[in-house]
Order: sequence, then C-alpha cells, then structure tokens
Amino acid sequence: HFVLVEQFPPFGEITTDNYDRYNEDTKSLGLLWACFDPGTLKEDLKQHQEMLLAVSKQYRGVYNFVWLDTNNYADHAKTYLGCETYPTLVLQVELKTKGTKYLWHGKPGEMTVAAVTEFIEGVRSGK
Repeated sequence: HFVLVEQFPPFGEITTDNYDRYNEDTKSLGLLWACFDPGTLKEDLKQHQEMLLAVSKQYRGVYNFVWLDTNNYADHAKTYLGCETYPTLVLQVELKTKGTKYLWHGKPGEMTVAAVTEFIEGVRSGK
C-alpha cells in the first residue's frame, strides 16, 4: 500500500498525462481538486500550497490532492468540475462511476487548514 500511496505527490498538478493514473487509483476514495483563478494561478498556488500540503498529509491514502491549470483546462474546470468562481475546491468521490462532486467556494483568505478540513469532514460525515 505504501508504494501505491507514494506514486502520487501529496499535492500535484493533474494533467491529461496523469489523469488516468489518478482515476484508476483503487486505494483512494477520491480526488480533491483545487481550482484557482486563471489570472492569478501562480500566485494563488504559491499562497495556498503549504496549507493544502498540510491538509493532504492528514488524508494521505484516502484522497489524492491535485490542482488544475485553469488556463489550460478552463472548460474542464467549469463544465466538469463546476468551478464558476475561484478559489473552488471539488471533492470528487466514487471515481469509477464519474463520481459525486462536492464543492467548496470561498475567498482566498478563507481557505485555511481548518476550513478545508471542515469541508472534507462534512462530506465524509454526510453533512
């Protein structure tokens, strides 16, 4: 199980090159997608990366944490994930069946370890 968990970075970019690997990960319960404003993507990633890494470590082997380049995949972010505003987190579970998606929308300052953990735990407990 350790080898399977470690094949994915704690918080990595998802692209067409690695999407299938994430989608076929049978050890994970799903994906947490981070979508940031295309105009400030690099700055937003820099601002939130450490925080999202900290949260991802709490859920290592449970959920894979990824970020999407909303410049290259704007259509996917809006149409498939439902990212209409930024930042948005999308917790997608049941990947094999295209998954159920739970969305968290907030302002950049509202995205904290506590807020993200509360969002994930709310989904897990059915709230």
